[in-house]
Amino acid sequence: DIRVTKPFSKDEIDENETNHEKFINKIRNNSISLANLGFDTEWDFPFHKQIASMILGAWDCRTKNLYAFDYSLRDAQTRVKYAMSHDEIGNIDGTRLITKIIANELNLNDKVCECCHTEKCKIAAHISQKLVVSLVTGKLEQMSDEERQNFYKQISLSSNFTVDEIKTAYLKAVKMHMLALGKVYSIPGAKMVFQGDEQGNLSYFKFFRKFSIGPEPYLREKGYEPGEPALLDSKLTSINTSDEYKNINEFIENYVRDLNILCENNIALTTGHIEKTIVQENNQIHCIYSRKIYNEIFSVSNFSDVSYDKNLGILFPKGIWKEIFNSDSDIYGGENKYLNSELSNEQYKYISIPAYGIVFFERIG
Repeated sequence: DIRVTKPFSKDEIDENETNHEKFINKIRNNSISLANLGFDTEWDFPFHKQIASMILGAWDCRTKNLYAFDYSLRDAQTRVKYAMSHDEIGNIDGTRLITKIIANELNLNDKVCECCHTEKCKIAAHISQKLVVSLVTGKLEQMSDEERQNFYKQISLSSNFTVDEIKTAYLKAVKMHMLALGKVYSIPGAKMVFQGDEQGNLSYFKFFRKFSIGPEPYLREKGYEPGEPALLDSKLTSINTSDEYKNINEFIENYVRDLNILCENNIALTTGHIEKTIVQENNQIHCIYSRKIYNEIFSVSNFSDVSYDKNLGILFPKGIWKEIFNSDSDIYGGENKYLNSELSNEQYKYISIPAYGIVFFERIG
C-alpha cells in the first residue's frame, strides 16, 4: 500500500529536532491528514509466495511459474526478501522448508486419507518431519525392517520407503533450500533468513497459540497447545543430529556465511538496482544483473534437476566477468564439478551450473 511506503515530505523529516517533534505531536493529536506512514520498507509477501511456489511447485494458490517469479522482483529495494518466516512456519504446520520439500518429493500428500487439502498438507508435513528427524538422528538406519514397518505405522504412513529413498529426498531438499536462500541474497535490498535456516535446522517452530477458526460445521483448530512441550520442540537444539548429518549443517552454515560476505563486499547486492533479468523458461534458468556505481554482479540460478557442464548458453551483459561464488563448491557440500574457472570474452557464454544451483559473477573489465 503506497500509504505505508510513501516517503515523508521534507517538512516532516526536517533535521531540526524541534520541527520534527511538532509534526509528531500533530499525528498524536490526530490533527493532520496522514496520507503516508513513511516506512522505507515492508515484508515482500509477493516474492515469498513466488519463491515458495518455485521450490515447492505450488504455494498459497500459486503454481511454479518462472515469469511470475521474475515479475515479483519489482520494487526489490523497497521490500524485505525472504524464503520463509515465522508466519509461514509457525502459523501453518510448524515445519520448515526442508521438511515441506521432502513431503513433496515423497508424495506424502497423496498418501494421507483426509478430504481437506489444507489438512492433508499439514498431516503430510508432520509425517515428513518424523521421517527426516529419524533419518538425521541416525535412528532410521539402526532399525530392522520390522522395526521400520512398525515405525511407519505409528506415524500413520502406509508406504514402505527405504532409507535410501528418504535420504535422497533429504539431500535434494537441502540443495533446494540452499537455492532459495541464495536467490534471496542475489536480489538487491534487505534480506531475511529465519532463525536456524542458516544451518538447515529441522526443529519445529510452534509459535502460535491454539485457537478455533471458521463457522460451523467447518470449525477447525489452528496453532499449538501452549506450554513446555511446544517450547522444547521449538528449540534449535531439540534434535540431536548424528555426526554424518552434522556435516550438512556445516555446509549450509558455510554457504550462508559466504553469501553474507559476498553482500558485504558487493554494494550491487545491498543498495544496488536490478538493471536486467533473464528468463529461460524451458531450462528453468533465471538471471539477475545488478549494479551500483562501479560494482556489477550477474547471478544465474537453476530451478531444475538438470546440471550443465559448460553447455548452458547465457547472454551476459557486456564486459569481462569472473565467477566469485558457486553453490557447487565442496565447502558447501558440492562436487566441485560445475565451476567456472575461465570465461570467454564473448558476450554469449557457455557456463556450468549444478542442478538447483546458483552462481555469481562479477564484472572485472
